Amino acid sequence: MTHLKGDDKGLICVSILLSVCLFGGAQCLSQNLNLPPNPDPRVRAYLLEKAGEIERLELSAADTNLHESTRSKALEELALISEDAAIPVAAKLVADPIEGVRKSAVGILANSVVMAGHGARNHAHGTPNTAWGAYVEGQHRIALDALRLAARESPSEAGVLALKTLVRSAEETSPLLAEALASGRIAPKQAVELCAQAPDASSRACLLDFLDKGPEDARIAAVTVLGSIPRDRPLIRNKIFLNSQAAPDLRVAAAQVLGQYDPTFTSYGLTVTADPKTPSPVYAAALQSYARSAELSGKLDAAQWGVLKQALENRLKASKEPDATTDPNVSSAPLRELMQMFNRGRPLQ
Repeated sequence: MTHLKGDDKGLICVSILLSVCLFGGAQCLSQNLNLPPNPDPRVRAYLLEKAGEIERLELSAADTNLHESTRSKALEELALISEDAAIPVAAKLVADPIEGVRKSAVGILANSVVMAGHGARNHAHGTPNTAWGAYVEGQHRIALDALRLAARESPSEAGVLALKTLVRSAEETSPLLAEALASGRIAPKQAVELCAQAPDASSRACLLDFLDKGPEDARIAAVTVLGSIPRDRPLIRNKIFLNSQAAPDLRVAAAQVLGQYDPTFTSYGLTVTADPKTPSPVYAAALQSYARSAELSGKLDAAQWGVLKQALENRLKASKEPDATTDPNVSSAPLRELMQMFNRGRPLQ
């Protein structure tokens, strides 16, 4: 349960929302959670004026006998009328058995968190000791608590959307993603993609964790993300691309991302091609990325193009690995594919 300060009059228990006052509107919310009503008298007057329509939409959204689209539409219309009324209803419906309703509910809560303009890390810097600050804080925490529930319990797209919102707004990236991975709700690659959307410090820590000890597809995804970030390119260059002990698939990914984003790639990209033990996929990726990078920077003239093509031909001739199915790391298939690209001429596609 989450406790919040408000006007020095005690503690506001916002997590109770998930079991109390589910469909009673703003007034019921205020009474049962000890949350103050909206401090703006104009908003209170507006809610009173719309009370009948708000109640009708609340009942429609909650009615499991109605069609999914009808319930989702009612919830969305309720949010258009008043976020005050929509948030407690959406908080309940994140656990609804119908996926479309869950998605609508999570979408409303996610929008509320985004529109609040701050996540958990910035929330303490608000003004909770004012009436407006306490009100906003209470609404914000209700949304976050409901999204945590959805991230843990809602399958499919609704849970992923809730998880994505929490990762973007809160300092809880690693625990949330670790829990989701352990339960099988998200795949490793998806977890890495979510890592990249977290606040800067937690995002980098999360990505480095995957790079060091994640499954291979997650490590490849981490290489791709980190290699696109200027401060992390040296890490990917030295630890992965230039490291003969790194997994070939990781080195291929490193060659591709560094060739695309690192303006200095042409100064070191061909280093690995000088090693006869470099696996064919890594050789091909390095040569291809070098050619593309040099061409984009205007450094690839006809003579150099010819030299690269001849080097590729020599590597193909020297290749003694006959069977790609037994060991893809020494297969000449990537070299042949690259030669076909060279034969089609410039630019290298």
